[in-house]
Amino acid sequence: MKRRLLAVTLVCALALSACSSDKPRERDRDDDESNSGFTRVVATETEAPTVPIETRETTIVTTVPETEAAPAVDISAMNAAYLAILEQYESELRVVEDVEYGAMPSVSLADITGDGVNELIIEYCADQENGWGNTESSYYMSANIKIYTYDPAAGAAVEMHTIQNAVMNAAGGFYTDIIVLNDGTIMIESNGGDEDWSYYYDVFEVQGYSLVQLSELEVESWPDDDYNYQYEYTYDGEQITEEQSDAYIAQYISQMSYAIVWDPYYDSEWDEPGQWGEAILNLPNNWISYDEAVAQLS
Repeated sequence: MKRRLLAVTLVCALALSACSSDKPRERDRDDDESNSGFTRVVATETEAPTVPIETRETTIVTTVPETEAAPAVDISAMNAAYLAILEQYESELRVVEDVEYGAMPSVSLADITGDGVNELIIEYCADQENGWGNTESSYYMSANIKIYTYDPAAGAAVEMHTIQNAVMNAAGGFYTDIIVLNDGTIMIESNGGDEDWSYYYDVFEVQGYSLVQLSELEVESWPDDDYNYQYEYTYDGEQITEEQSDAYIAQYISQMSYAIVWDPYYDSEWDEPGQWGEAILNLPNNWISYDEAVAQLS
């Protein structure tokens, strides 16, 4: 009997234990936010208190790399270099000065590069260089112009630019003007021909030890069958009107600042200089003879 009661007791205990284990456990509050019996408290971000920021003035130091300064020009050495060129071309320079028809000075000393130091410009008889014979140089002269500057680093004169057939005392002739404009550019105006005649207005810029062409205005004229002159105007190869051409020329005249070389006939009894020539004749210049140049450089 006792054993049966014990067995019954054990069975009831096991049954109570099983019932207890099947009861759902209370869920963790954080597992389900929809639990109506729980109000979740969420921390909100609060604005940080404003803290005054101390500002300090700072100096930005920019380090500029040192560049080697251009060597100063030794004027004595430069003059000696220019004198050597004059001596080399002496006879050809004197032909330009002594020619019976259209004689002119042969040397100019002028600052073309804008560095405060003069360049040497020579205009010399170059009949043979330009394919002409020299037996009649007194009447038929073909002259070249050379422009030299001085390179202090090399200690030598450097040829910047050469104009062949700059002056030709034959038939109608061919003549060249070199003018410094007030913006630092160089105007080289050349004109020539016989019945057909052309004018070229070339603007150059100094780049290093060279002259680099920036633009060209050309005025070309020729007679028709009735000997009425026809004209054509071009700027950098593009055809323009006479009014546009005149505007360019007026602009060049207004910018003239210094005369280096010019047509000798502007100041002669054989030619009327016109507005262009009159403007050039009124400019400061230093166009001198061979002997005067030697005296200045010595």
